[in-house]
Amino acid sequence: MTRQKIILVIIAGFLIAIAIGYAIYAETIDVIGTAVADGVFDIEFTSIGSVKSFGYTKEQTVPEHALAAISEDGNVTVINVNKLDFPGAYVEIPITIKNVGTLKAYLADINTTGLNESTSKIKISYLYEGKEYDNLPAVDKLIDVQGTKLIVVRVEWKEDATQDLDSNAQFTISLDYKQSV
Repeated sequence: MTRQKIILVIIAGFLIAIAIGYAIYAETIDVIGTAVADGVFDIEFTSIGSVKSFGYTKEQTVPEHALAAISEDGNVTVINVNKLDFPGAYVEIPITIKNVGTLKAYLADINTTGLNESTSKIKISYLYEGKEYDNLPAVDKLIDVQGTKLIVVRVEWKEDATQDLDSNAQFTISLDYKQSV
């Protein structure tokens, strides 16, 4: 055998010995377990403040002049603006929300149902802690545990609307919230 072949056999033997040694001492560890997160997400409507209005004719309701009502479970608020007088007229309804859960959360969305804004003469907008809700980043929508925030619901007769307005604008709002990051 030539010297090169002997060196190749030695190197091959050495590599095989290393592979066998690694296989003998290598171990695989499998970890099986369950992670449990304990907490509650729950943001609710809690109270309705003093209404501000311009160009709104209050009609008798029960209770008197009620424009908003919170459901018993605090998950839905029904808004019923029963008479705006002219284009540009509006009603602003302040509603307090509270994180009654045990985890921080942020408000992901305010859902409006029962009113089609694309065909209606009514425009709905929201202020969240005094700022336009639609323009806020998620970090500004954070609600601490037991924390409260103020949402102002603005119901407005669109200024560019020229036709008669149905005198009853009724819709519901609900909240979507997610875990804070």
